Amino acid sequence: MTTPPRQSARTGLRCPVCDETTRPVPPDEWPLRGFAPTPGASHLDGTPLCPVIGLHGAQPAEPVADPASQPATDHWVYVVAGGETLAVFDSRDCAGIQLAVMHAAALDPIARRMSAAQWDTARALLLADNPAIVITDVRHTRDVGDNPPS
Repeated sequence: MTTPPRQSARTGLRCPVCDETTRPVPPDEWPLRGFAPTPGASHLDGTPLCPVIGLHGAQPAEPVADPASQPATDHWVYVVAGGETLAVFDSRDCAGIQLAVMHAAALDPIARRMSAAQWDTARALLLADNPAIVITDVRHTRDVGDNPPS
């Protein structure tokens, strides 16, 4: 039986820890089979994505979109939420720092990238369902008249 060739082209996904291109398939070997769910993505060499610390200990990172695979003209909004706090950035790197801080504080944060229009819709829904939520918008590219800080 022959082993299928490794994927060598960019997949549009990368490991957020080591910045290596990933493939959207489980790792070739998963030593925690039976104890933890098998991850859905792996490095191109077939190993699990780099570990990150969460509430349940170390676990493989979730792949993120590779900026090199995105059109340069798009303006993305990076949203990081944990606990009762939600922070909005126009920089992936700044959002990554906030995500690391929230992980260190054991807030079990989530991070999402979306268009400015998607954020405007999500913001309205969040405030309607949760008027006490604290939203910190630190984007430099936002039009203050159209999207006032919360």
